[in-house]
Amino acid sequence: MKINNITQLIELAKTGNTTAEVQLAYEYTKGQNIAKDLVKAFKLYELAAYEGNLTALFNLAQFYLNGIADVNGKPIIAKNPQMAISLLTQCANSGDLEAHYFLGLEYQKSPNLNYALAIERLEYCAQHELGKAQYELALIYLTIQPDLAKAKILLNKALTHKIVGAQELLDSLNS
Repeated sequence: MKINNITQLIELAKTGNTTAEVQLAYEYTKGQNIAKDLVKAFKLYELAAYEGNLTALFNLAQFYLNGIADVNGKPIIAKNPQMAISLLTQCANSGDLEAHYFLGLEYQKSPNLNYALAIERLEYCAQHELGKAQYELALIYLTIQPDLAKAKILLNKALTHKIVGAQELLDSLNS
């Protein structure tokens, strides 16, 4: 359901319609058809996420990954990687490929650097032909867990998805 009238969308969201809440949150996030307001977007995503809406869970995780600051840079909603990982895990457990990808990235950045979990998530995505995951996994196989043959295979696969940097990296490995 896509509602084009912002007034109708606001009214429908007030009734607790999770699809309307997510769509309105998106509008607030982008500042399309309504003034940009990340705090309102966050709150709407929270409402829809509480009802189990996967899109809301995923987008809420993005807010927790990045945090929200006011115009002066003062945090309104602090970064919370642990909460983001929890929300992304819920999405991934429901089959969301992008959630698996972001979990792979987060596991690489976490303070305890859990490369085994990062590789597991990225391999899952790579097997499902997510080009950016193939590229990220290739980088791991070139640096953290060296395996040149695997890295080249993954870079060639990433090329089929037109991933920026894959060709240059593959060329440098073959020269």
